[in-house]
Amino acid sequence: MKLADKILAVSLKQETLDVPEWDAKIGIREMTVEQRLKFGEDAKKWPAVAMARLVIASTFDPATGKPIFEAAHHDAIVNMPGAVIDRIVTEICRISGLGAEPAEAAEKN
Repeated sequence: MKLADKILAVSLKQETLDVPEWDAKIGIREMTVEQRLKFGEDAKKWPAVAMARLVIASTFDPATGKPIFEAAHHDAIVNMPGAVIDRIVTEICRISGLGAEPAEAAEKN
């Protein structure tokens, strides 16, 4: 196997996150390069939009591997309790190597 093939075969980190407010466990996955840059750009101008987009893009049903949310859920996510969404986004940032609060992580990009 060529080194490039070996590197390109590495998959995104995934974890299961308990969300007691939703009485659910959700899957989260780290951001791709494109998602990370987009998150950073969006967070500087529209933090709520950035957080909702990240939740849509980086969460999944751990039982099926399929996304929990779709773009049509954006407005509903923006209007959910901030503490829950903030905690999910913070965990996504952590496994993506940002390791900071969402607003601080956005400033790093």
